[in-house]
Amino acid sequence: MQIIYQNPAQANVVLKTLSKAVSPATTEFRAAVAYVTREGAQRLVQKLEARVGAAWSAIPKTLVTCFDFGTTEPAALEYLSDNGFEVRIANLGADGAIRIMSNPSSFHPKVYLASNDPTVRAVIGSANLSRRALSVNAEAVIAVDLDPLDAEATWSGIVADSVELTPELLEAYCKVRPRQRKARPPDEPPVPSSAPPDALKVYRDVVEAGDVNPAERQAFWVEVGRPSGGSGNQLELPRRAQQFFGYNFDDYDDDHHIIGRPALRVGAAQWNDRRLTWHGNNRMERINLPTTAKSGLKYARRIVLFQRSGKSYKIAVAKKGSARAQRWREESAAAGTLYRVSGGSSRLCGLI
Repeated sequence: MQIIYQNPAQANVVLKTLSKAVSPATTEFRAAVAYVTREGAQRLVQKLEARVGAAWSAIPKTLVTCFDFGTTEPAALEYLSDNGFEVRIANLGADGAIRIMSNPSSFHPKVYLASNDPTVRAVIGSANLSRRALSVNAEAVIAVDLDPLDAEATWSGIVADSVELTPELLEAYCKVRPRQRKARPPDEPPVPSSAPPDALKVYRDVVEAGDVNPAERQAFWVEVGRPSGGSGNQLELPRRAQQFFGYNFDDYDDDHHIIGRPALRVGAAQWNDRRLTWHGNNRMERINLPTTAKSGLKYARRIVLFQRSGKSYKIAVAKKGSARAQRWREESAAAGTLYRVSGGSSRLCGLI
């Protein structure tokens, strides 16, 4: 049994775990989740299809979800139905009525089952079927091989409490959903098409305009060119990056200032002496990262992410173009928090 933990610094772990659960020998795929978004469904289906290969279209595929709280997106149900899934809806009223907000209990499993003779690979934990749950949310799952009889007994109980999604039921949900939801948060936003750097807003301008508060975000990442310093560990940050670390510095003059010393972590090691400074000569903030000799991390021409973790900040590094770096950029773009480091730079940064 494996226990897998995902967070922004360890992105894509859930999707990778689900992908590894299937193979060209997989004979059936089933999932039961509390809610599903179209972005999440599309990302998972494409990954599984690529992994299974030509046999994917022929194997039975089932998803059980619910209408609780109106979180499941109708477009996700249509997408799955169009891609060969039997979609089933759990937790309807005894009379089959759709009660989004008034059900006495909620349908809350997150179970994924891949039949691979002679066992069933199960991925079970906190991850619903949304893009963020598959990529950057803090999620924990276990991956374990089950006896087919045990898996079937569990699945039979899940299916017994569900009904097949029909066009009529989907249409009724589409009508009821806007009326019964007390609050209507937007559906999971799609990842927009890539924009050239000069089409993006400058980080400093957005923060100073009050359009985003970095202190409210979970992670901040920045592309690295060639870091300065003899050890190559001094990273230039956009002006106002210090607000992500909880500071409220505003002495942006021509002098050199120490803004603070945020606690930085790599694995179990922590540094409390790394300075975050303002350099008036080049009009940039700069943070002294743990050296490669002490942290094992290389920074040049990579992407560095800082993730809030209590009173410290975990550091993660990804190569440009890697799957992890792509997830960071996509989530920032989808949230509208992808920026240029400065007006004269092509380097990018983002908040998650």
